[in-house]
Amino acid sequence: MCLVLLLTALVSVLESANGVTLDQRHEGGRKYLTPEDFILAARTPVKRPTDEEIDAIQNAQLFEGDIEGVENADMAFMHDHINGYFGDIFRLPYHSSLNLAVYPDKLWPDGIIPYVIEESMTNEERAAIAQAFDEYKHKTCIRFVPKSNGHDDYIFLKTNRAFGCSSYVGRSGGNQTVSLEIGKCFTKGIIAHELMHALGFFHEHSRTDRDDFVEIREENIRPGKSFIII
Repeated sequence: MCLVLLLTALVSVLESANGVTLDQRHEGGRKYLTPEDFILAARTPVKRPTDEEIDAIQNAQLFEGDIEGVENADMAFMHDHINGYFGDIFRLPYHSSLNLAVYPDKLWPDGIIPYVIEESMTNEERAAIAQAFDEYKHKTCIRFVPKSNGHDDYIFLKTNRAFGCSSYVGRSGGNQTVSLEIGKCFTKGIIAHELMHALGFFHEHSRTDRDDFVEIREENIRPGKSFIII
């Protein structure tokens, strides 16, 4: 009996150390956001990402830090060629988004993006996603809707514990993941950023014509981050 109590106490301590208890993160939750999630989102102050959270979108294993689907980032620049579903995109002038005329099958019809979320997400994580969804709802014609049986293509927002934040660019077909690291990616801004990739946008600072429109002041770049911009 004492051993059972000791093990129970140990589990509770480990859960508390992770900042998550079993009743906060559990299987069998809802796959879609609820009205309660949006109410909590409206009541929750928008959190500004910390430097550590911003670092989570700079995974050295991914193209430009957070873009899935590019097998070898160096190939895009060194050989002007890349494999995978991007096809010949890097042979064209490097735009900030997928062009409808060139890649009509990579955009979402009518601006509707079906979604599913990982069922074990906490209330706080769900609220952060709701904040990002609301940002698009109030400022664009984009709508994120719960996936139904009639939706073959959709995004799946899921958590990870050590891989940062990432997404594919545009509609890649079937179940495509928007991956969010626990404790680092759940802010309105970071989630909205990854959703922008899913919509079909690359990074603005990577446009080949960037220097025609903006002046880069190196003294304003955070220490150790110049490789992202220059």
